[in-house]
Amino acid sequence: QCDKIEFYILCLRLEQASNARKLPNGKRPTKRKIFQNFFCGREVCSDLDVKRVNLDKLKLLRMIRGKKRRGSFYSMLRLIFPDRDGVRPHLGLKERSIARHWGDALGLNRNSSAYHRLQKYTDPTYATSSFNGKPGEVGDLGIAVYEVLSDRMGSDSSKITIGKLNTLLDELAIIYKEGLTKSAAKTKAAQKTTWVSNVQKLGLSPLEQKWLVKI
Repeated sequence: QCDKIEFYILCLRLEQASNARKLPNGKRPTKRKIFQNFFCGREVCSDLDVKRVNLDKLKLLRMIRGKKRRGSFYSMLRLIFPDRDGVRPHLGLKERSIARHWGDALGLNRNSSAYHRLQKYTDPTYATSSFNGKPGEVGDLGIAVYEVLSDRMGSDSSKITIGKLNTLLDELAIIYKEGLTKSAAKTKAAQKTTWVSNVQKLGLSPLEQKWLVKI
């Protein structure tokens, strides 16, 4: 079942799809080809016991609204198209809020270059005056998180599954829903940081956290 597939495998596929878009026009695969290759991958199809998958993007989006079935891609699609998920509500986290929670959960000094890299990920000054000796990309928080974490931890997979990650995101959605009132907002902000800390304890690799932030 899709729930049992490692989230790291999904991240590798997402990374491949993202890198494919950067290729020159003559070598760049179509979106349809990217999605077909994505879901026909050996790691995905072998775990789902599916011999061949021939889906275009529209069909994939329709599957998100369907019922979860054995051998379906439902759990994976919830992570690829979170804005189309009709079951889990919006997580209510803006990118600057995510950057703050991630920095606090990592215990970064708020005056450090690493913390500023997260908080000011849209500022070219902080991206290029990098703490690891390499220039960073501007405007992509996921990449900023990846750069900060790569300087602090290894790249091994955490072994966390897609099913487990969906459960964690469901927990975050509950925190958001219960914190909509002004009186509860401060408490819920602390709970969101705690949630990120708990995710950190699971040992997610920089690549996994990069794509988690993008979700």
